[in-house]
Amino acid sequence: METEAVFSYIQSTWLDSSIWAPEEWSVNRQTVRTNNDTEGLRCIQSVSILYVH
Repeated sequence: METEAVFSYIQSTWLDSSIWAPEEWSVNRQTVRTNNDTEGLRCIQSVSILYVH
């Protein structure tokens, strides 16, 4: 039963979805391959809020 739920999730979220195109499934040959840039900016913003003069 649990296996069927996983396959159903993969089918509906990835294979049949209009949100995620197959080109977006992989970060291979992409300039930005992680969300580190976003996380770094969020960290800088949260630290700067703590030290507002």
